[in-house]
Amino acid sequence: VVLPSLGRETQIFDDATELCGWTSFDLSYGNSTVDLTDNCSDGFRELMSIAGLKSRDLSMSGLVKNGHLRAWAEDANGIMQRDNFEIRYPNGDILNFPKMNLGDGYTESNPMNESATFSATFQSSGAWVYTPAA
Repeated sequence: VVLPSLGRETQIFDDATELCGWTSFDLSYGNSTVDLTDNCSDGFRELMSIAGLKSRDLSMSGLVKNGHLRAWAEDANGIMQRDNFEIRYPNGDILNFPKMNLGDGYTESNPMNESATFSATFQSSGAWVYTPAA
C-alpha cells in the first residue's frame, strides 16, 4: 500500500551526493509496445505481452544550491553518464539506476535580484532496480 506523502520527503542521490534544491521532479515510465499486427490479425491490433523498450526519464527543476548539477553539465570530457543514481521514497521504496545520463541538458537561470534556478533532464541507461519497502 502506497501511503500519501509530501514530495519533499523524497530524496534523490547521484552516487553519495544528495541532489538538493529541487522543488519539483517528474518521473516518466516508458514501456514501448511491440506491434505484432499482420494480415492474419483480422483487422485487430495485436501487441506483444512484454515491452520492446523500457525507459525511465526524470525531469527536475528548482533552486541552485551547491553547483553539483552544473559541474556534471560542465564535464570537460563530455561524460554525461553517472553511476548509482537513486530515488528514495518516504515509504522506504528505492529506485536505483546503475547508470543515468544527463539527458537533453541542464539549464540555469540567474536573474539579478532573485534566486538562481535550474532545470535538468535525465535518461536511464541499462536496467534499473526497484526495491519496494519491506
